[in-house]
Amino acid sequence: MTLGAFLVVATLARAGARDPVDHPGALAVDLGTIALVVPLLLGALWLTGSPALRLLWSVEGRVRWGWWGRCCAIAFATVTFSLALASVLPGAGVGRQIEVPSMTAWFGVVVALALVPGFALAQELVFRGFLPQLIGSVVPVAWIGIVASTCFFVALQGAGTWRLVEIGLLGLAAGVLTQRTGGLEAAVALQVAHAVMLLVLEAGGAVATAQTRADLGAASVVPTLLTVLAVGALVEWQVRTTGLPTRRPNGADTTIESLEPGPSSTSADPVRTPRVRPHAPDYPGEIGDDWGR
Repeated sequence: MTLGAFLVVATLARAGARDPVDHPGALAVDLGTIALVVPLLLGALWLTGSPALRLLWSVEGRVRWGWWGRCCAIAFATVTFSLALASVLPGAGVGRQIEVPSMTAWFGVVVALALVPGFALAQELVFRGFLPQLIGSVVPVAWIGIVASTCFFVALQGAGTWRLVEIGLLGLAAGVLTQRTGGLEAAVALQVAHAVMLLVLEAGGAVATAQTRADLGAASVVPTLLTVLAVGALVEWQVRTTGLPTRRPNGADTTIESLEPGPSSTSADPVRTPRVRPHAPDYPGEIGDDWGR
């Protein structure tokens, strides 16, 4: 279900060549279609009874709302400061003057504020939640899942070279933030702040449009580079200051020596604690001294 939805979304995204600020209806369709992936993915996990339905959000099995609010404050402040610094850099595509947006542009801003959170959540659930966990179940090395999901994320984008570099930086930063914080909250906050600020400033004429940014050079990547470095440092500092749980209790360090036979004992379930016989043999199938009596 999720893969089929993403194939449709990727096709729509590549076909869309209109500026979202000048065409708020097209922006609503694009963002809304991607946001629909959230119920599709969660519904698929619910139907299959996957424990990832809860663990996608965080190692605590829930959305940590207080932590998410803290990350939003860090992300919005950092994105604003990075764009202000980039305004003095020639070729970055960031101006120093903001004009009063037209009525059409205001509608685009309203659409962005309403739908960008769902759009960002859909991206993070798939590319920083589901895919890294899926890859990690086969290759249990965190950075492989982060890099692979980021490459897939970039491959679905239709943009110029430096725009793809910018998207790759955001994807890698979101993956590292998810790994370091044990949840999606920081990654979602980063994506929401970056997308909303760009659309708002584009409506005011302070940031180049999506089509114009495609023609910019390496300097256009500087605001994003500053943002991901600053957000990463500040979030890491907050993780250590607040003592945020970043690992699942009784998670990867739990070893299972023997399982009781039966359909309920499966090592694929990372949540359920298996029951062990009092005198279990060294490995499953070995006959003990009591011959199984």
